Amino acid sequence: MNSHCVIRTKKDDIGAFIEKNKGIVAVYGAACWGGMLVENCDFKVDYLCDRNATWMHFLNGVPVIGLDALGEKIEESGKRATIIICVETKVTVNRIFVDLLHADLNADVFDYFENENVFCDTDFSLEGKKYKLFEHPYNCGYASTRMTERSVELALAKAYIEQCSGKIVEIGAVTPYYFYDDKIVEVIDPTDRHKRAIHKSIFDCDLTDKNVLSISTVEHIGTTDFGMHEVENAVDAIEKILREASSCLITAPFGYNSILDEWVVKNQNSDGLKFLKRYLNNHWEDITGQYEPIPYTHLWANGLVIIQKN
Repeated sequence: MNSHCVIRTKKDDIGAFIEKNKGIVAVYGAACWGGMLVENCDFKVDYLCDRNATWMHFLNGVPVIGLDALGEKIEESGKRATIIICVETKVTVNRIFVDLLHADLNADVFDYFENENVFCDTDFSLEGKKYKLFEHPYNCGYASTRMTERSVELALAKAYIEQCSGKIVEIGAVTPYYFYDDKIVEVIDPTDRHKRAIHKSIFDCDLTDKNVLSISTVEHIGTTDFGMHEVENAVDAIEKILREASSCLITAPFGYNSILDEWVVKNQNSDGLKFLKRYLNNHWEDITGQYEPIPYTHLWANGLVIIQKN
């Protein structure tokens, strides 16, 4: 019987190994996504493992221990363990792989965010309507691995473009990096280097009676992101669009801009505001009418507000 550390492939079924091994189940990455995995997984996690275990003792009721302590627990159990790495970047995953291989624990090891058995969602629903996740190699991804919020935003954008009978003004140069549609006649972005971008502020544009599309852009307004120094903020931009445009679709992440978050909380029951929450895989759930604070990470959004005007 194998008692050495083995890195499993993205096609291997985590649940099947947990059932076969019947030993300790540990999630590596308490300081990253381990705590959220504990909340959302359908198996029992015995330990969270992390290099920062010295200052974390428990997370979501699960003990947080270091690698040496995990090795001792596995040895004491007398059974083969299943270790699931739950961190964001491949560089960090590879470092953990090396640490585990050096320790040669009696365990099967998985990269959660690369496992094809975890990432099986290919669509999502909003207001009862089903949309296929948008797939693209640039800052989006494919359904078999962890995807960014663009997978949802661009699916909604395509549906909005299709339903629009007239021309569209896009605020923020996003669609030019993914597809071309001749309904989009202007792309307004003060800093983007794409050839289609018109370098001016939304506040210098007359959006009266126009169809407006804006994908993950308004949250940057009023910040110093991209070297901008506008006096107006994200809420000013949203209210201008809602006031002037004949129709619009605006998407923005939760947890990125505190001014925007406050506006969302205040207006959460307004017509036209919809909310989506993402779990650790590519599953997005419509939580419209059930607003909750959702943290933003430096790699992706875990919640979206969708603002529509028809």
